Amino acid sequence: MKIACTYFILTTAYFLLSITSVWAQKNGETVFKETCVACHTIGKGKLVGPDLANVQNRHQQEWIINFIKSSQTVIKSGDKYADSL
Repeated sequence: MKIACTYFILTTAYFLLSITSVWAQKNGETVFKETCVACHTIGKGKLVGPDLANVQNRHQQEWIINFIKSSQTVIKSGDKYADSL
C-alpha cells in the first residue's frame, strides 16, 4: 500500500511539474510576442533593439533579468553597455 501511495504521489508531482514548465514556457512566449517582438528579433538581426539570439552568451543571467525588469535602473547604475542601447 505504501509503495502504491508513493508511486501515486511521485507520478502526480511529475505531472504537475511538467505542466508548470510547459505553461511557463508558453507564458514567456506570449509575453515576448506581446511586449518585445516590436523591437527585438531572435536570430533575424537588429530592429530597434538588439537581436536576442544567444544573448545568454553576451551577458550573465542576472544582468539580463535586471535589464528586463528595469532597463532604466541598470542604465542609471552606470552600466555603459546598457546606456549605449
